[in-house]
Formats: sequence, structure tokens, C-alpha cells
Amino acid sequence: MSNQCPMATSDMLLTVGKASQHFGDILSQFIGSLASTKDIDVLPAHLRRACIAHGGALTPLYEYIPRMRNSDLEDISKHIANCRSSMKKYNILVSLSGHLFDQFLINEALDIIEAAGGSFHLVKCQVGQSADAMSYSELEVGADDSAILDKIIDSLTSIANSSENQGFINEDTNKISFKVGKIHKGDLEKEDAMKKKTVVLILGAGRVCRPAAEFLASIGSGTSRQWLETCIPDDFEENNDVQVIVASLYLQDAEEVQLNILSRIEADVMLDILSTVIFLITEGIVNATAVQLDIMDHESLCKYISEVDIVISLLPPRCHRIIANACIQLRKHLITASYVDDSMSKLDGEAKSAGITILGEMGLDPGIDHMMAMKIINQAHARRGRIRSFTSYCGGLPSPAAANNPLAYKFSWNPAGAILAGRNSATYRSHGETVHVDGNDLYGSAVRFRVPDLPAFALECLPNRNSLTYGDLYGIGHEASTIFRGTLRYEGKMSV
Repeated sequence: MSNQCPMATSDMLLTVGKASQHFGDILSQFIGSLASTKDIDVLPAHLRRACIAHGGALTPLYEYIPRMRNSDLEDISKHIANCRSSMKKYNILVSLSGHLFDQFLINEALDIIEAAGGSFHLVKCQVGQSADAMSYSELEVGADDSAILDKIIDSLTSIANSSENQGFINEDTNKISFKVGKIHKGDLEKEDAMKKKTVVLILGAGRVCRPAAEFLASIGSGTSRQWLETCIPDDFEENNDVQVIVASLYLQDAEEVQLNILSRIEADVMLDILSTVIFLITEGIVNATAVQLDIMDHESLCKYISEVDIVISLLPPRCHRIIANACIQLRKHLITASYVDDSMSKLDGEAKSAGITILGEMGLDPGIDHMMAMKIINQAHARRGRIRSFTSYCGGLPSPAAANNPLAYKFSWNPAGAILAGRNSATYRSHGETVHVDGNDLYGSAVRFRVPDLPAFALECLPNRNSLTYGDLYGIGHEASTIFRGTLRYEGKMSV
């Protein structure tokens, strides 16, 4: 196979070259018209629609770009200061989906809102990545008069239905889907007084950070309200706005990267790159901002923790004790996604004395798996049943198409932590017998695993840490002859 690779690469490069030449030949036919025209209105429709800018300014079809950017990029400090002067008396969340941008349907929607005297704020925007894919936008639309807001909704509804009226019923590219939430009315000063501003500090800006920041920052919006209603009691009232601060960027780590990997890049350039990464985490998220923080700088750490209500640590487990001590000192709640080790368990008394909650193991595994397990166990016990055997399997598996490396795995958390997890010893109970696996032998203990409903998935399973600890926590240690928590990976990873 290695002998065929150069030929395959050569063929691919030749194909790419031919494609570029073909595209250039076609484009050259229009260069003269595009370069010489002073009035783009005289151009053929297909060229006019393709012109993004002319004469140093955006063409009318693309004027939605700065309008949406200006709506999205509000000063974060305004949110922190509870400044909502731009809010209208009546507000509603509007969802638009369809070929919003390639068919310029978004222009018409924004024109309707502004022409009626309303305002809009971009809450969410997802652009389709192919010609057939739909785009999706969420807008918070506001007006000082309910009649104006009703008029805007009616007009937006009319463009959503216009495809059928104009005979486009079979042309999906001309369709737009439109949904509205509930109208929120009230005096803004009273609303601000009633709503509590909760500030959450997220420490660590890895791949799992952005989804957490997006969800927390959306609390109070129509989207999160719908989600919460499926998870909480009917009588719960959500009166919180959440401000998210994402803190990251260890200076000493930047220096290590600069020295060990990118020695030819100046240190300040490397820091600029890392600063860009942390700010990209919060880019486009309303109510979220990013800061640079080194947790080893106790004064800076305490400064940020003192200004928030809750701290979420997504840093490696070795960092949690430092953060927990500061949270206890400042009486702030702490949540982590990591296993609770002895160093954190020893803080139980101090946390209780400080009147705070330190909640660990709140990720996928450990975390969601605990909740699923307890739901099943509690249901069984409520019916006076007994748990004879408990097995739980969990694994962060990439889609098969993305499992394209020797590990058949993609790191969504600390790569070193993911690798070192394979050195943890494990203990479990199988048919009444306690089994212990040394950390050096953990990968060798992996066994073939198949899901009955998904026979094509070739998986392996290995024991996950000390399962017996959870037998006691789950309340089944005295009744279950088998207690096993396992980690799933694609077959072959363990051998690598």
C-alpha cells in the first residue's frame, strides 16, 4: 500500500490542479464585466447577486452582515452592569430556518423588523455548510408597542408562507421556517429588580468548555427555558440571568509551549495566539466573556472567585485542591467534572463549616452515568425489588467516520489525563467474587464487547476504577453479586 501512496497523491494533486484551472477558465469570462462596471445594477442577475462589495462598500444584498454583527457584538460590560437600555418593553424569541443567506431571506426578515420600528438581537446563528444544508438563526425581537410586535410577527409569518403563494412549493431553497416563543412584557426596572444576576466562573478553556458556557449563558432565554421545563417541576420559576466568565491561559504553560514546541516564535506572539484561543471560546456567546488567569497567582484567583457565585473547574484534577481552598475561604460553591479523590474528600468538613457545596463527578462519566444508575435503582427499590447485578458502560466514542487515527479516538479533554487513565488500577465484583486489576495490566484486561441493537459497532470494554465504591454509594453493595463499571472504546485501541 505504501508504494501506491505517491501515485495516489500525484493523481489527487493533478485533479486539484485541473479543477482550479477549470474554475479559472470559467471565471475569466466575467472578469472584464466585473472590473469595468461602475453600476452593478447593469450586471446580469447572477453576477449582481455574487458581488459582496462594490466601490468600497457592501452591496445591498450583503448589508445584513454588519447588522447582525453589530447586534451580536454588544459590549460585555453592559451585561455585567445590568444595563438593558436597549431592551424594548415587549420582547419575543423568533427562530428562522431555511436558506437564509444564500437566498438572502435574512435581509427581508431584518428589513421587516426595522421598518416596523422594532429592534433585534442575535442570540444564535448556525450557517449551513453545504448547498443543501439549512441555516438557523434565533433573534430576540423587541418593540415598545405590542401592536408593532404583532405586526412584525404577522409580516415574518407572511414571508414564511410566501413560497407556496408564489408557486415555490417544490423548491426547498425558497422556503423559510418560522417559529415564535412567548411575548415577555413588563417594566424593565421591575424586571431587573426581580431577576437575579448569577455570575459563573469557568476555569479551563478546553473543548468541553464552550458547550457549558453556551448553555449557562443562555439561561433566561426561550431556548433554555424550554429545555429546563422538561427537567424541573412545573412550579419552578426561572428568574435568573447568568453571566459567564471563562478563565484560562497559564503564562508558564505558554512559555513551555514556546520553548519546547515553537522555539522560533517569540514569547509574546505565542501569548497572543493563546489569548486568541481563549477569546474564541466565548466569541458569539451573549453574556459570556473571557479573562486571563493563572490559578497559581493566589491574589488573582481570589479576586475573580470573590466576584462570582459559583465556580466550575474544568482543569486537571491536580488543580482542584487549590481552587477548592480559595472557594472555602471566600464561601463560594464549586463544581468539578473529575473523580473525587482523597485530597478533595478531606475538605468535606471545611466546606460544611463554610456553608458551601463542593460537587464533584458532574461530567458524563463520572456524572450523567450516576444519575442514570440512581434513577433505575430507585425505581427498582420503590417497587420493593432488589438489584442482583449492576453493570454500567460508558465511552466517549467519536462517530465512525471521525475515528480515523490509530487510537480510533478524539480527545475532548486533557490528552495526558486520557492516556494516564489507562494506568489506573480497577476493582469490581463478578458473581460474588472481587476482582482486582493492576494499572499496568488494565489495557490487557480489555474484553470484546458488542451492543445487541448495534451489531456493527466493534467495541472493547475495560474496568473503570473501583466499582465497589459506587456499590456502597448507590446503596446496592449488600445486595448485588455483580457490580461493574466499564469504559468502552473502539476495538483495537487497547492494543495500541
